[in-house]
Amino acid sequence: MRAGREKQPFHIHMVDDAPFAMAGLWERWSQREQPIESFSISTTSVNQLMSSIHDRMPVVVMLGLSGACFGPKAEPEFLKSLVLSREWERFETVPASSEVNNARNETPACVQAGSPRPPV
Repeated sequence: MRAGREKQPFHIHMVDDAPFAMAGLWERWSQREQPIESFSISTTSVNQLMSSIHDRMPVVVMLGLSGACFGPKAEPEFLKSLVLSREWERFETVPASSEVNNARNETPACVQAGSPRPPV
């Protein structure tokens, strides 16, 4: 979300800080004999929680789902159900410090509350 020229970062997490997974695609390929690994996070349309922040969100996969269900024999209906926009009842969004905007910063300050969001 933008506040003037500045983007407001958010710490988006489960209220109990439980781990969760995001769906994505990973691939390894070669170019001139050099292996290249690439990754992208799969996104879907936003739910109510995320709608004031962005127009898309990651596909969240709750832990405990077997990795086998994502393989070549995966049921198409199951896979389609993963990309539907769902409400994240156990998640919250908290404005975060702009410390998170620098990839060299790996401290707790990254997820500490930052400036409050301006009213929409």
